Amino acid sequence: MQLELRKLVSPTLTAALQKLMVTPGMPARAAHRLATISRLVRRETEVYEAARTAIVQAYADKDENGKVLTNLVGNNHVAQIPVDKIAEVNTKISDLLAVQVEIKEISIEDFGEVSLVPEILEPLEFIVE
Repeated sequence: MQLELRKLVSPTLTAALQKLMVTPGMPARAAHRLATISRLVRRETEVYEAARTAIVQAYADKDENGKVLTNLVGNNHVAQIPVDKIAEVNTKISDLLAVQVEIKEISIEDFGEVSLVPEILEPLEFIVE
């Protein structure tokens, strides 16, 4: 099945997968599928972050040494992007998040008798059949 990258790079999905991976009594088939999905999510998140960083760095203001200028917003350093380039950066990142990624669904039956709560299942709704 094809999913947009934006669904895979969700911190909520990552947290749900981490909780499921340590669920006692998880059947081997489900554990294997979850491990495969988790690896895919981790890999795609790393690729996305590298591409997003490259986009931001390409458009950000830089000092005389070519280092990206940042502003402190809360506890985060945020790249300074010229106002006239923000829409273009957002479009490029949105296009990146729209990339389709192949992922295999997992059947709810694969979980066997494991008790699954809605707060864990909800972020997984698009990969559980």
